[in-house]
Formats: sequence, structure tokens, C-alpha cells
Amino acid sequence: MWHKLPLLISAYLFLSLLQSSVLSQSREPATKKPSVYLIKKVDIPPQIDGKLDDPCWEKARCLSGFTLLNKKGAVAKEQTKGYLVYDNDNLYLGVECFESEIGTLKAVYRERDTNIWEDDCIEVFIDTRNDQKTYFQFIANSLGAQFDMDSKHGKTWNGEWKVKTSIGEKLWSVELAIPFDTLNAHPEKGTLWRFNLCRERYAGGRIELSAWSNTGENFHTPALFGYLIFDSLEEQIQRDIALMEKKKEEILNLLKSASEEELKNNVKQVLKTFEIIKNSFSKCGQLTEEKWFSFYSQLRELLNRSQEIKSELEFSVLLND
Repeated sequence: MWHKLPLLISAYLFLSLLQSSVLSQSREPATKKPSVYLIKKVDIPPQIDGKLDDPCWEKARCLSGFTLLNKKGAVAKEQTKGYLVYDNDNLYLGVECFESEIGTLKAVYRERDTNIWEDDCIEVFIDTRNDQKTYFQFIANSLGAQFDMDSKHGKTWNGEWKVKTSIGEKLWSVELAIPFDTLNAHPEKGTLWRFNLCRERYAGGRIELSAWSNTGENFHTPALFGYLIFDSLEEQIQRDIALMEKKKEEILNLLKSASEEELKNNVKQVLKTFEIIKNSFSKCGQLTEEKWFSFYSQLRELLNRSQEIKSELEFSVLLND
């Protein structure tokens, strides 16, 4: 067995790195109160004209409670409201930016992919993989000028999306239509994306940065984005339960070749916890956003622990061969 030691050490290091990568992608910040939005599918989408007067917006939940960045979560004086719906082809976003000094809106940039973030604008962030690393960014100012990028290619990436704006007496509003083809992702019932809606305000001569899901130092912190769930909180939990069932099967298969009692005990504890979570979920009744996040966090932590045990078991099997 000793002649295999260099190979085994290399394999263990590889598994450890793989495990660390998986854990870094899926673990959630423990201290942040989650921002959760359940988005509904519509038969008739909005007309993209910058005016939120379509019937679908009345049925959409309001995304609100914007807080200031770097102000310890202080509520923004000039509030923002957002609404999201989707159909088979597009994600739709309607935004109302309330403004007491509407006559002083900063609106300089008109060309695409210029420094639109230096104007009064809204910024949209979408992480379709929920990996807390890769994301798309869309920016629109009150003139309807567009900026877009993704975290891999930067501003050289250009997506196809529509935006229209409207300026009123006490607010300016934006409507966006972002095709799923542009995002290279097509959500189904229960799909979970990470999402954030942010605002840069320059009206009145002061800069004010606010966000639906507060990201601390700057907007580009995907680990602190909110949660966008398509149509069903219950379906999303069922998806994670299915992932855990698959992980359970993989672990039990590996366990047949393992001899360490500590590993066996760890597996028993994980599987016992999993059964408790499943039983609790089956009896929880209507799933609120708070309950959803509790189940989601528990299952994600369990998936993390299962991945750790799987890596340990794989190494144990290598040693025993």
C-alpha cells in the first residue's frame, strides 16, 4: 500500500480542493437577514413603455425596503419599489424610483455601455447559477440608456434586452424585459436564482447608494444578493431534497467499502438529520418565506456536510484498495 502513498495524497488534496470549491459556492452568510422574492408567471406580459400601468404589475409582489450601503442598514430616505413577473421567454422588471427633487435628476449619458452608473440609475444583478460568483449586471438611467456586463467577460459582453423609462412629478420609473436566451438560462417552477435590485441616486447633489438586499461595501457582492424563486417555494425545497436523496445514495454506496467507525457514525447522524428535516417539511403546512429560508439553509448545510463526508469516504476507499 505504501507505494501508492504519493498517488493517494494527490487524490486526497484534489478531493479537498473540490470540496472547498463546492462549499464556497453554496454556503450562505450566517448573519444576514435574507431578502426573498417569489416571482409569478403571467399569461399577458407588460408593454415595455416605462409606465407601470399593466394589469400584471398589480398582481406582482412589491419588492421594497431599500437600505443604504455603508450605513449599517439605514433605510433610504428616497425609496424604491420593484415588481417582477415572467413568461416563457422573458424576465420582466418594473421599478419606481421615488424622488422628492425630481428636477435635479442627473442624466448625462445617452450612449450604450458608457458610465451610466454616474447618473441617477437602477442596477440589476442576476446570478442564474446560485454559485455566488458569476452574474449579469444591467444598468438603466432615467433617459433609458443601457449598460450591461457579465462577471466573466466584463463590459465587452452585450445582451439583448429592452428598457423604457418615464419621468413623473414625484418619481421616475423603468420597465425592463430580459430574454432568458440572453441569460442562457430558462427557469422552471421551483428554480432558484440570486438577484438584487440597486439604485444610485445623484439628485439633489448628493450620492446615495441603496439596495433591496444590502451588499455592504458595494453592489458587486453576489454572496449577499437576495433570492429569486420561480412560482413555488415548496417546489424549490423539493428540488434540494432530491439533491440530498442523490447524495445519500452516493454516500451509502461508498460506505460499503469503508471501515472507519467514525465515518459510519457521521453518516448515520447526517441521514438522521435529513429524515428529521424531511418529516418537518412534510408537516409544516403553508410555506412562508421565513420557513422556506429555514428549510433551505438546513438543507444546504446538510448538502455541504454530505459533500465533506463523501470526500472522506472516497479517500478511505482509496486507502483500502
